[in-house]
Amino acid sequence: MILRPFLYDETACASYLFGCLTARKLAVVDPHEALVDRYLAEAERVGAPIVAVFETHVQADHVSGLPALAEATGATPYLPAGALVEFEHAELADGAQVELGNTRVRALATAGHAPAHAAYVVSDLRRETDEPWLVFTGDSLLVGDVGRPDLHTRG
Repeated sequence: MILRPFLYDETACASYLFGCLTARKLAVVDPHEALVDRYLAEAERVGAPIVAVFETHVQADHVSGLPALAEATGATPYLPAGALVEFEHAELADGAQVELGNTRVRALATAGHAPAHAAYVVSDLRRETDEPWLVFTGDSLLVGDVGRPDLHTRG
């Protein structure tokens, strides 16, 4: 499994290119609009196409690169179930899985930071187990803290 971090320094927004090089299936999670060309260049450098784009939640932190990346690659855009967007996408309910060759991505509903929010639990099957290897939390779980759940309350 490949895992490449990308950081947009101005807002400290992190995104990741990951997936299976054996089956040549890559994905990007929480892409930033300003980094689309960098994701594409890295995918070309490693010789595998981007076939999926995941958002953990509808972004208020940055301008999402999901539409541009999906258009440039033909990748399937995935969002948590209940995400209120007006473009074609696949919704991932709690427990839904996406197979990227030897990389398995499972949606874990983590509503709180945003009403429609999912963490993505990733297993690398080449490790001879389906136990999770990493999780993309998208601001719902931070080192020593949790994402603010009060941003979407009505008062």
